Amino acid sequence: MTVTVDQLSPLPSEEKTSFTALVLSVLVHALLVGALFFGVQWRNQPPSAVAVEVWHGAPAPVAAKAPEPP
Repeated sequence: MTVTVDQLSPLPSEEKTSFTALVLSVLVHALLVGALFFGVQWRNQPPSAVAVEVWHGAPAPVAAKAPEPP
C-alpha cells in the first residue's frame, strides 16, 4: 500500500471571508496604532530640573562599645 502526500496533509476547505471581520480587524489595528502614537507623543516636553537642598551629610557611624568584664 502506498501513501501519497495528499493523503497525509489534506488542505483545509475554503472558507467564506467575512466583510465584518475585515472591518473589525482594520478598526482594531487602527486603534492600536493610535494608542501607540499618542502613548509616545503625550510627553513631548523634557522634564524640568529639580532643586535639592542638602542640610547635612550622613550621620557619623556609631562605634560599638565593648562589653565591660564583670
